[in-house]
Amino acid sequence: MILAGDPNQLGPVLFDDNAAFYGLRVSLLERLMENPLYKRGPDFKYQGLLITKLIRNYRAHRDLLYLPSTLFYENELVPSSTDNLEELCERLSFLPKPGVPLVFHGVWGEQSRDADSPSWYNPVEVIEVIRYVKLLLENHCVPDDIGIITPYRKQVRHDRRITLGIIFYPNMYWC
Repeated sequence: MILAGDPNQLGPVLFDDNAAFYGLRVSLLERLMENPLYKRGPDFKYQGLLITKLIRNYRAHRDLLYLPSTLFYENELVPSSTDNLEELCERLSFLPKPGVPLVFHGVWGEQSRDADSPSWYNPVEVIEVIRYVKLLLENHCVPDDIGIITPYRKQVRHDRRITLGIIFYPNMYWC
């Protein structure tokens, strides 16, 4: 069996109390990591060849990797983004701290749900996402390098529909 993933990322989402009762709030990978067979030894190396840990991060800016590397990955993450990402971040004039691609943006809005779906979306958030996409594009960011992540499928559909209404980006990443 080969399991791939990161137990420090998004975990299981449960809607069933029985599943929670039987321990499924913790992923299989995370439960296996608690087994002594997979624990690190005193020299911080994993026992045997049971685990391959990827430590190079090619997607995130070095300043954004510091906190998760410290809190969750024993300071092992190695920032390996391209110089293009660093240069782009220096050009983004809307960033609160120049060169650091992190914005906290509170949005007042109301969660909505269509009658035919259990999934949620927030129309005001959709508008703000589009505003940021436009800012990135105006600052010479390539659509292939833009990722929009939301936990709700309906939010993806609304974001995609509105964005596609503005301009078509076939390679933009939606999740």
